[in-house]
Amino acid sequence: MESERNKYIIVATSLGEEISAARVLELYRMRWEIELVFKRLKSLFQYGEVPMKRDKSARAWFYGKLLFAALCETLVNTGRFSPGRDKQTG
Repeated sequence: MESERNKYIIVATSLGEEISAARVLELYRMRWEIELVFKRLKSLFQYGEVPMKRDKSARAWFYGKLLFAALCETLVNTGRFSPGRDKQTG
């Protein structure tokens, strides 16, 4: 039997009445995917703390990590790399 709370989705928006409920849900899903990417970046690539205090060093560190993450994400999505897969069994 389906739970009563699984029948409704409530989303608040300030976008106005000219946007459909389906579009609001689509945008919310996209936003949630972005949040999940940032969560994964923080946990896998340790984006939580920047080890440098100088602006240029911190920016270089961040862009290096971002480039590495984009490369890994591309490899995972093309099926050429799996961080959880053992090299011998892979």
